[in-house]
Amino acid sequence: SCVAPSVETALDRQYVGGDRLFAYINPNSVSKPVVASALAALTSADAADVLLSAGFVPLTEGLRAQAAAVVEEGTLGRVFSKEMITYQVTGDTTGTLRVGGTSVGANYLKSALATVTSRYSTITLEESYVGAPGAAREFCNGNREIIAVTGPLSDDEQANCDANNIASTELSLGAVAAVLVGNSTDDFLSCVSTDLIA
Repeated sequence: SCVAPSVETALDRQYVGGDRLFAYINPNSVSKPVVASALAALTSADAADVLLSAGFVPLTEGLRAQAAAVVEEGTLGRVFSKEMITYQVTGDTTGTLRVGGTSVGANYLKSALATVTSRYSTITLEESYVGAPGAAREFCNGNREIIAVTGPLSDDEQANCDANNIASTELSLGAVAAVLVGNSTDDFLSCVSTDLIA
């Protein structure tokens, strides 16, 4: 059956003609105040405006709550918690936050993390936006605390993380949808399927 593009269908993956934005976080770094500050900004309600300005559909309140719970509970892998848990960043928020990802992820991270660096002048951002394969390699080699990419880690990338004993927490941040528009009088459109263009 055909699925129309919408906020809901893009976020729950019923509409396949789009990409979702993920952040991968090294869970061993979550206890660092600089990383905790960044994650608090990425999962806050204010992040919705930043996502919209970057061309993404922000998470629903329920999904945002799940994302915050993943961070708070230190959930590993691709399983999300269901409870919303709020927390406050404590400790010495001094240090370097190493982030990276794709060019699309860069737009979001730069905007969202600006609130962190403006609030905590002692946090230094070290950014490296080298595309999805390069970002995954840097993350799995332990050189990034957070990366933002528009797709899950591949099996080879996950194997690299495993080989280096780097666990990851997958955090869904939003989605962007692509829409194909054609002339209804063209006969060839009857041959086009979502599987073909996905």
